[in-house]
Amino acid sequence: MVYFLIDCGGDWYIGEKFRIFESYIPELIKILTLLNQTFWLDLGLPDYYLVSKKYKWIVGFNHHDVVSFAGEGLDIQAINALKSSTCNL
Repeated sequence: MVYFLIDCGGDWYIGEKFRIFESYIPELIKILTLLNQTFWLDLGLPDYYLVSKKYKWIVGFNHHDVVSFAGEGLDIQAINALKSSTCNL
């Protein structure tokens, strides 16, 4: 199970607004697929984050199609392999 955070915008000075959900990975994949097919329910392309329940790692996806990884226990070789396979599309 992971936390799923969606950045709903806000003001830089008074703070961003987030929606926080808990989900298992298989269900989260289905949710992300649906959100991508519906252009995030017409919200545009918000930044979103996946966070381990024990706060050991975070994966961030931003509206510039940049993915960021930080934390313990991430399989860097698998991430690099995925990066290589998607860059050749």
